Amino acid sequence: MDKAPGKRNIRIVYEDQNILIVNKPSGRLVVPARPDDKSDLTSILNLTFQAGGLNIKAHPCHRLDRETSGLVIFAKGKKIQKIMMQQFHERQVKKAYIAFIQGYLKEKSGMLKSYIEKPWPYPRRRGR
Repeated sequence: MDKAPGKRNIRIVYEDQNILIVNKPSGRLVVPARPDDKSDLTSILNLTFQAGGLNIKAHPCHRLDRETSGLVIFAKGKKIQKIMMQQFHERQVKKAYIAFIQGYLKEKSGMLKSYIEKPWPYPRRRGR
């Protein structure tokens, strides 16, 4: 599946009978922010399956922030989604993040571990 309704490019990098892995572009939500919004990745996938006459319903197994690009795993059905989400919960799924920075770091390698704070005008709450 290369094209979704509305000519939105969605690139599937892996698919089998139970899951599909989609390359989520920056700027797109994984799930809808409003019930009437169909521009999120889940809605686009499900509208594409429906338009192709496929009896498949994609369910995200995890999310990425709107501005984060990367791979998202979708289950083909609620039962598979539940299994995948349990694997995430039990830390059986390995995740890797790559960040691009501007500026200079003193160390060539290491780990940055801190809280992320949302900039104004968002409320001051600490995240992970």
